[in-house]
Amino acid sequence: MPISLPTPELIARGASLLQAGQLVGFPTETVYGLGANALDPQAIALLYRTKGRPLHNPLIVHIPSLEEVASIALLSAREESRLELLEPFIPGPLTVVLKRREQVPPAVSAGKETIAVRAPSHHVAQQLLRAAALPIAAPSANRSSYVSPTTAQHVYDEFGNEIPLILDGGPCQVGIESTVLAIHEEEPLLLRPGIVTIEQLESKLGEPVRRASFSPQTPSSPGQLLHHYAPHTPVAFLDTIDTSTLPPRTALLAFAPPPPELLTLPFREICTLSAHGDFEHVARCLFGALRELDKKQLDLIVVERCNEAGVGLAIMDRLVRASATTVRQDGRYTRTTKRA
Repeated sequence: MPISLPTPELIARGASLLQAGQLVGFPTETVYGLGANALDPQAIALLYRTKGRPLHNPLIVHIPSLEEVASIALLSAREESRLELLEPFIPGPLTVVLKRREQVPPAVSAGKETIAVRAPSHHVAQQLLRAAALPIAAPSANRSSYVSPTTAQHVYDEFGNEIPLILDGGPCQVGIESTVLAIHEEEPLLLRPGIVTIEQLESKLGEPVRRASFSPQTPSSPGQLLHHYAPHTPVAFLDTIDTSTLPPRTALLAFAPPPPELLTLPFREICTLSAHGDFEHVARCLFGALRELDKKQLDLIVVERCNEAGVGLAIMDRLVRASATTVRQDGRYTRTTKRA
């Protein structure tokens, strides 16, 4: 099994693998990443092929700190100023989108002129980045469109021995992917919500942050595909189904202990993510819970909606995409498309 605790020797091995054009699974504070040398076109091609990622879906490039941003992205005075204001979140679960330097292969950004850049705060990711001494392109370490991994075992469950090394840094503390913010535009654009909220960004920047519109066919950021973060089991929102005719093997995924009226429904299982409805805790547990429910041969996973304020915006974003292709046909819930 390629899962290994991150000793100095194995960090060095991971760095050598990356320098040689191979892939390495590694932890970040958000989710586990599948890393490749961002400056090696062949390594990037291997990454897309192994993950089964659509070639029009850009990658995030990981660096140790703000100091390395200018080596892969172009910075105007306005962008430098914005980065300084965002420094409390960097390193951390915030990705910024800037103009790409020419030495970065276009495939990293799906042919676009921009590049998504993040400095992860997880100590193992930091050690690997500094040992490799190169920028690491790393989407989540799962098959494309499936639920993101938050443990090293999740990565192994996806790829087995296809990945020569998976560094085990323990469970991810954030549990959902980073916030993605485009700062090269006239007005900052939120491309993907995350644990760093739009309210926090506006407070630090001192200017409005607009939610970007996008087309799933031409995503400008990772995490914008319509069908994403989805288990094999169909997922549906509680307010979209007929609760009087639930399939026999239906589970409820609840943010907090359900109210009495829900407890009367014939759910096969109820999975409660937070005893007190703490949405940071919900985010931390969400993907792990979806993976566990997906192992139980259920007919349907029913989820609640939440207020799209603060972290709730990111949680709803993930669940909307997880449920995007669920339909009811002939009394059964199914998906309209297969996993990519």
